[in-house]
Amino acid sequence: MSTQTVNTESVFILLAVAAFEKRSIMVIDVRGAYLNAKMRSPGGRNTFVVIDGELAKMFVSVDPELAKFVDRNGKLRMRLDKAMYGCIQSSHLWQEKLTETLVSMGFRISSYDKCVAVSLDGDVIVCFHVDDLMVVGRTNELCESFREEFAKKFEITHKTGNELDYLGMHIKVKEEGIALSQFALIEKLVNGVKGYQNSPAATLESEEYLSSERVAELAVLLPHDQAAEYRSAAAVALYLSKRTRPDLLLAVNRLCRHAQAPTVGDQMALFRLLRYLSKTRRAELLLPATSLKVEAHIDASFASDRTDRKSTTGCVLLVGGAVVWAKSGKQSIVTKSSFEAELVALSDMASMVLWVSMFMMDLGFKCGVPIIYQDNMSTMKVAEKGLTNNPNTKHIDIRQLWITEVLKNGSLKLEYKRTDEMLADGMTKPLVGEKFYKFVKDLNIV
Repeated sequence: MSTQTVNTESVFILLAVAAFEKRSIMVIDVRGAYLNAKMRSPGGRNTFVVIDGELAKMFVSVDPELAKFVDRNGKLRMRLDKAMYGCIQSSHLWQEKLTETLVSMGFRISSYDKCVAVSLDGDVIVCFHVDDLMVVGRTNELCESFREEFAKKFEITHKTGNELDYLGMHIKVKEEGIALSQFALIEKLVNGVKGYQNSPAATLESEEYLSSERVAELAVLLPHDQAAEYRSAAAVALYLSKRTRPDLLLAVNRLCRHAQAPTVGDQMALFRLLRYLSKTRRAELLLPATSLKVEAHIDASFASDRTDRKSTTGCVLLVGGAVVWAKSGKQSIVTKSSFEAELVALSDMASMVLWVSMFMMDLGFKCGVPIIYQDNMSTMKVAEKGLTNNPNTKHIDIRQLWITEVLKNGSLKLEYKRTDEMLADGMTKPLVGEKFYKFVKDLNIV
């Protein structure tokens, strides 16, 4: 039995919608959620638990009738009627129960995210991650009305207001938009790694490090304990970068590539990231949605990985100017030119742009035709018109030209954007100085 959790990008899209339409937000937690679902096992079999020792005695003291089920070894065997925590199928059964409940309350489950439900009139949208719900309603009264009806089904706690916490993120409603932060996690990460100088750094890279000639020294593998600490810190940084700190994505992506066998050079890069976080620990990701227009900046850095010469793809996806999803990652194939690397990035990332557009339309929002910005004219020409007899493009896999069909049927638009205006540039290569400051500002990290 599989269990789904809400897509992080779905949460960000709903927050962008809330910022644009000035919607109210409520978070709800269901107490003892799994126990609301009936236990069910494959093949209709019953599920039993064995309780022994002092715990069995405690059960009998509470309910003496249970004594007849205790065997000669003092073990108490019980059949599970409810989906107990710790059972493999429990989370799936709870999700089924929650989904059925929302449908019975007049909601429809999104076709594009099974953990998002929308009322038939579109006035209330609910997303859920196990037992944590975020309710986005057009008014406070609608959120409260949902809470009252939902509380008749389950025992819950809830919170409303301009400052909420959901899925490890602190949500603050401001006049200029919705601000997201993870201050506590940053403090824990910055203070939890030993051996680095806690001197703040204003950027993620330095010219000295990028041009370092200490190749042999930097290639030395870290000892086991330091390597374990490196992996732990990189994992936390990855969690941050995927949520409230997209400015970290490129640096974190490079750290994670070497997680199996980190070197002294990798540790230096980690320390630099920690110094930057120390300087910017109070920064927030602002979602200042001014419309529901879907836009994406897609870029690539050709042959940027020194080990296998694969290129790096970068994408920043916005709804009304608010960053709802970003990506920095190494391409899966080797390309022969910057044009081809850009085409691979465009083809791969366009799928996510389409998903966001379809998800929003499924929820009842009119967002128009999504626009993708590109800074390579050759890539745009081939994407729009298809392959020619040019010997430089004959080898290109036809799968990359899926984008041609999508553009021709009008599902996406392609527009040119100069490199100095390309927001995804900072997702593909290290930036320093003013270029980095502009990149962070354009991401609305304040």
